[in-house]
Order: sequence, then structure tokens, then C-alpha cells
Amino acid sequence: MGEDLAKSDNPSKKWIYVLLVISVLVMLIGGVIFLSLRTLNSFMAHDAVQVIAYEVSDLYTDNPNTSQEDIEELIKWLHDASVINLKVNNEGKAVDPFGIPFRVEYEKKPDRSITTVTSAGPDQAFGTEDDIIFVCPRLLE
Repeated sequence: MGEDLAKSDNPSKKWIYVLLVISVLVMLIGGVIFLSLRTLNSFMAHDAVQVIAYEVSDLYTDNPNTSQEDIEELIKWLHDASVINLKVNNEGKAVDPFGIPFRVEYEKKPDRSITTVTSAGPDQAFGTEDDIIFVCPRLLE
């Protein structure tokens, strides 16, 4: 009963041992890949929110009447030009690496403007701890 599977003379028991070891290795490798992809997606989202914030800030500086459609076109252009690495959803819109559209907010104050870009992060929900946020303040001349 306490026979070691790896040292067994029974071929079927050896195959069970081999399959067990392979299964454990596959699960470990899968976990490492999953965590790596999640981390990679977070890095890509960090880069994207920063680039988008600066570019949207420039867009508003050039055109104070910038629309949401203008912002979406800019984000898609940044993706198409390989400036940032994003996904494109079924509607043809560029979205964050987690498949959610970015939230872009622009606020103009008398002496400065503030552009905030948010990725919902790995949990794909805004307003949670894993949101990826970049704030771009700009002094107005």
C-alpha cells in the first residue's frame, strides 16, 4: 500500500506518476503565465494612460471644443500608429489591455487644466483599488 509510484515495477502505476507530475508542472506553468500576462497588461495600461493623458491635454490646448469622439479617434490613432499597445473591441474602438474603454476626464481651471485618464485595471471595474490612473496637470498661459 505504501509503495512508491516512481519506483513501482507496474507500468500503469509509473504512467500515473508521470501524468501526475506533468499535470502539476502544467498547472504551475499556467499560473506563472497567467500572472505574467496580468502584470504585462498592467504595465501596458500604465504606459497607455500616461501617453493618452498628455496627448488629450495637447488636444484640448489646440482645440478647447474637443469632443468625446475626437478623444476616441486620438486613442485609436495612438494604437494604430503603435505609440501605445492596446486592444480593439468588436466596435472597432481602442480599449485598455483588459478590454474596457479608458475613462478620460478634462477639467479647466483659471490657471491650469487637469487631464485624468483611468484604466479599470485587471478587475475591469472602475472605482476599485486596481484602477490605473494618470493625472496630467498643465499650467495655462
